[in-house]
Amino acid sequence: MSHKLDKSKLETTVVGSYPADVGANSALNQFYFSASDSFRNAIKSAVDDEERAGIDIISDGQVRGDIVSLVASRCHGITMNGRRPQIVSEIKRKGSIIAKDMAFVRSLALKDVKIKGVVTGPYTLARNCENKYYKNDEEASWAFVDVLKEEFKKINGSVDMIQVDEPFLSVEYLPKAKDMIHELAKNLDVPLSLHVCGDVKNIFVDLLEYKADIIDLEFVAYPKNIVLLKEYKFDKKIGFGCVSVEERTIESVSVIKERIKKALCSLPAEQLIIDPDCGMRNLTREMAFAKLKNMVAARDEILQDN
Repeated sequence: MSHKLDKSKLETTVVGSYPADVGANSALNQFYFSASDSFRNAIKSAVDDEERAGIDIISDGQVRGDIVSLVASRCHGITMNGRRPQIVSEIKRKGSIIAKDMAFVRSLALKDVKIKGVVTGPYTLARNCENKYYKNDEEASWAFVDVLKEEFKKINGSVDMIQVDEPFLSVEYLPKAKDMIHELAKNLDVPLSLHVCGDVKNIFVDLLEYKADIIDLEFVAYPKNIVLLKEYKFDKKIGFGCVSVEERTIESVSVIKERIKKALCSLPAEQLIIDPDCGMRNLTREMAFAKLKNMVAARDEILQDN
């Protein structure tokens, strides 16, 4: 007889994006400039797939477009005419970034799942915009901090977790980014997760000092990151990326299970949250769903074995 699953251990989640059924550009235009919002169908599809796969902490699937434009398009002071958003005057929030979608997800979600709001971090936003107003990227980043703080006020308490994506930290580290995350973490009633892509061996010690409850990393694309879990002592949870978002093959339950077991050699189950390496936007919907389903099955087998 198998043991009863304790899903407070090895909770499963998604990092962010999920394959959408509508083009990203038309989605942004529909949502912000049209009375109709057919892109809600894509959100509903993402929520449905995540729940059917058995994910414990779901998101809206970030289906409305790329992670930079989604925020930039909801800010005064930024034009969206070129290849990159252009900062042309003072950045200010002009409307909901994800708050409306989070309320919609809450209306759709099953009672036994948690909801995570995912937003792009201030440093990554600044580095991916063409800055024609602020004196440098750091100043632009702080402007985005103010925008995100306003958004956090709208979703704090209505979601079970907030994730900030800062993939650019592993590309070119900004020490002041820590202060920015600390500012965003102020007055939050829910856990804060920080997602950083890539090889983080040179910045992991710094990341452990961030006021984030969860540090979410890639361990399939960057398997050497797992050494860090044993090398350092810490109390934070680790978002353990154990499913590839680059490979166009569906990993078997046994393969994913072995990856998770490697993490369990360094950390107890209570300190791990299981998820894909990154967003799944570039996969087909069928492939993304299959990967999530196998990931949950691998987690379940581990809990049943112990």
